[in-house]
Amino acid sequence: MNGTGGLLFSSLLEDWRHTILSARHDIKKHLRRKRIYIALFLAVMLPLLFGIIYPLASIPYPDMPEDFLRNALGFVNIFVIVVVALFAGDTISGEFETRTCYSVFPLPQNRESIFLGKHISSLLISGVMVSLFYLVLGLESLSIYGSSGVTVEFLDSYLVAILYTGGAVGVAVFFSGILSRGVQSTLVTFFMLFIILPVVQTVLMIASVEPWFILTYNGDLIQNVYGAAPVEIPGLFTITVPDYEKGVWVIMCYATVLPFIGVALAKGREVR
Repeated sequence: MNGTGGLLFSSLLEDWRHTILSARHDIKKHLRRKRIYIALFLAVMLPLLFGIIYPLASIPYPDMPEDFLRNALGFVNIFVIVVVALFAGDTISGEFETRTCYSVFPLPQNRESIFLGKHISSLLISGVMVSLFYLVLGLESLSIYGSSGVTVEFLDSYLVAILYTGGAVGVAVFFSGILSRGVQSTLVTFFMLFIILPVVQTVLMIASVEPWFILTYNGDLIQNVYGAAPVEIPGLFTITVPDYEKGVWVIMCYATVLPFIGVALAKGREVR
């Protein structure tokens, strides 16, 4: 029994080592791609715009830092979608499209460790970009409002944004695991998060059904940490507000379940 347990532990340890090696290799690949510069530019310039646009337009800054931050955080969802599309859209499908799987799959490591390593690298790179966005915005708010520029709600929003990034990466890995081309999985991921899911949640709200199970609906929690209330459009429908606790659990499901489904589907795919 001890011998069997030891072999199992040794096998798991070896798989984990292979996963880390795969993640490190994939991170280096991301750092060599030009898209890293696009993401860095957006992560720095988007939050800076909110500090620049007020004096350029001769408009005074909001009296409260919460109002300033709430306006800027409304663009985090879009930024996350762009970053995830850049770094996670072709996580698995790229291996099949470029035929690099011919040289990778024969190596003495299982496919799960390869794909999970790529998932981890995409998650880390995307998370770093979102963290940079919040760092720039936080420093900007501190320079404008002093020590009150960064609040507990801002830190809460950051944690939700990182979690939401994990959920979006989960969607990307899922589609990357079932589609054969990197461009296909990237575009499907982008349009699913940017257009399709938001349209579906709107249709559900028109039908008086709260879309609590849709990822993008719960992404509003990033901005709603400063407070939000349902908005009634007379004669049409009510724009509901996601519940914080339920929303966090839903995002966690997207972040944890979908990647493993994508990896499981990709594991059985034939190399063509």
